[in-house]
Formats: sequence, structure tokens, C-alpha cells
Amino acid sequence: MLLPICDGVRLVLAKLQKSGYATYVVGGAIRDLLMDKVPVDYDLTTAALPYQILSLFNNARATGGSYGTVTVCLGNSHYEITPFRSESAYTDARHPDIVTFACDIHTDLARRDFTINALAYDGKTLIDDFGGQDDLKAKTLRCIGVPEARFAEDALRILRLFRFGAQLDFTFEAATLKAALNLASTLKTVSGARVRQELTHILQSDCPAAVVPLINAGGLCSFGILGPAHTEALAEICKLPSVPLLRWWAFLHFCHADYTTVQQTLDFKANAVLNWKMLDRWFAAPCNTPQQLKHRLSSAPSCANPRDIFAAFATLCPTQSQQLCLFEKIFEEHQPYLISHLAVSGQDLLANGVTGNAIGKSLTALLNLVIENPQLNCYTTLITLVKQGISAIYP
Repeated sequence: MLLPICDGVRLVLAKLQKSGYATYVVGGAIRDLLMDKVPVDYDLTTAALPYQILSLFNNARATGGSYGTVTVCLGNSHYEITPFRSESAYTDARHPDIVTFACDIHTDLARRDFTINALAYDGKTLIDDFGGQDDLKAKTLRCIGVPEARFAEDALRILRLFRFGAQLDFTFEAATLKAALNLASTLKTVSGARVRQELTHILQSDCPAAVVPLINAGGLCSFGILGPAHTEALAEICKLPSVPLLRWWAFLHFCHADYTTVQQTLDFKANAVLNWKMLDRWFAAPCNTPQQLKHRLSSAPSCANPRDIFAAFATLCPTQSQQLCLFEKIFEEHQPYLISHLAVSGQDLLANGVTGNAIGKSLTALLNLVIENPQLNCYTTLITLVKQGISAIYP
């Protein structure tokens, strides 16, 4: 079987193999190629030890610590090469206590998580010890060996199961799903950063509702994602603009999440809770007039485009499509709703005798005025209003 691996990978394979070391492309790259997808990256495994790999390539450096991974740079591409290995017990349910370099590819493949990731290719021959090709055809995720043992070794594999299910739109083999849900509580041993990373991949996928069984089993409770999940709403997340703030908000909103716990355990920035709660308020009480909407827009979070926010609301609740139309009209007519939209700036006010805190207060008052009366947004009019004293006109 010939697979269309890239030229750089062929060069790395050839150099190691000509030096007498069995070498294979493994894991996700082979899975992607068999699904007619272009791999994002390539991982290789070899019989060569780290110092032997380093001796063969000029642009190579050790990057994998106890795993022995070496990264080889060819032009702008980077390839990670790891010696065949076997692993001991996982006392912390996350990392192997001891990593031992193995002598053959079959031992290395046996330690991997799912059959579709336990495929190896040497440039000519595909090795499939666990029926990965059959599972790819059946669109099924199945653990290698005993599922309970695989998940007990590394709890992150539970979340990876649901991430692959979401990204590939695959179903779960019954025993694999049962074991994942039975051991869901062990996810608390995984770092918040890794959990956030995996969940972000799920939320950016076409099938985010794939994670619903895990949520409903309480697997994410320790991170503040309490459930039960609103399956139909989560299925709509893939239709939202691909904006992290909006996809995370929709996910948390429809999973009955404790925002503060999520922010702390998954290491979000401190303002995340404020933004999520603000979107909750906006979603619960849509605006009915252009003036209401412009006042709301004046406090929109800077990390999301207002059009994306209202498009997301309309997707999740079609009755809010009117609000999106209101915004489109405001945008097309260039109606001001931010201080930066005003025809005057702080420097203009300073030049006309306004100083200190009065500058900010005056700009806010001017904005409130032109939100109600867009025709007043011209330099001469606004400066005149400032000189006359805005409070007399707009208390």
C-alpha cells in the first residue's frame, strides 16, 4: 500500500532506514491519509535511540525528555521522532511511572489509545495490529485491549475519545463508551489547561454534541461544567461564528456551568466570567429598538465582533433574528455607538478647554446624545454642545 506522505517525511524515513533503523510514520497522520485528509503534522517512531537520531540529522534537537523524542527541522517543517517504547504502570492516572525503549513497532503500537491511532507505515507497508482500518471504515472509536485499563492508565484518553468523536463524527464502541463513562470522575486528575485545550477542539468541531454523554455522566463536574447538557443547543454550536468567546459561552450556558469554577479550574482570564454573564443578560433580553441596541453595543466585549454576537444569538434562538437585522442597519448606516465613532476626540475637547475627568464624562455624555440623535455627530455641533455645557442639554 502506498500512501501520499510528504517529501520531508520520506527523506526522514529513508535516512533512518538506510542507516539500519526500522522507522514508521504513526498515529494521526496515517489515520488522516486513510481518510483522504491532509495531515496537520507527522509523528515518526523508530528503532534508533535518541543519540543515534541526533547523530544523523544536522538540524535536530532533543525535545521529549524521558520519552526520547527528537525534533528534526527540514526547511520550515518539523518532524517529531520518538524511539519505540513500552510503558509501566500509571500511578497518577496520567503519566507512566517508567518509560522503556522497545525493540519493535508492535510493542509500541500496543501501548496506544485507540485502534485508529495504532497504525504505522514505513513508506511501503501499513501495519495494523488491532483492526484500525476496519474501525475507520465503520467510523467507530475503540480502545486497544481492555478499555478500563487504557483509561485507568491515562484519564486524558477519556476526553480524547470524545474529542475524536466530535472531530471525526465517529460513534463509540459500546465497551469503550461504558468504560469512559464509568471512569469519568478520574478526569479531575488532568490539568485544567489540557481539559480546556481538548474542549476547545470539541467546540470548534462539527459535532460538539458528541461530548454530551460525558457531561451528563458528571465527568466535567470538577471543572464547574455541571450538566445536564442541552443536546439540541450544543448541536447548534458548530453553526456559530468560530469565535472562542461565543462558542465557550454557548457551551457553558447550555451545560448549566458554574462560571467562576470554570474560570478558575480551566485557567481562563479573569474577565471571562464578566463576558459570559454579560452575554447571558443580552441573550435573555434582546433589544427591540436601534437606540436600545446602540446603548448595549457601547459596552460590547472587545474580543468579539458585535455582528458575530447577534448572529450567534439568532442561530441559537431564531426569534432573535430581528436583533441581528437591527445591527445590520446600524452598521450599514454608520450610526455611532462607541466613543471612537464620535466626530470629536479627547484631544479635541482638551484643545477646547475641557480637562481632567471632565473629558471622559463629556465624551460619554456626547455618545449617549448621538446614540439617540445620530444627526448630531459632527465636529462643530459636538464642540458647541461641550462649550454650552452638555448637562444643560443632556442631564
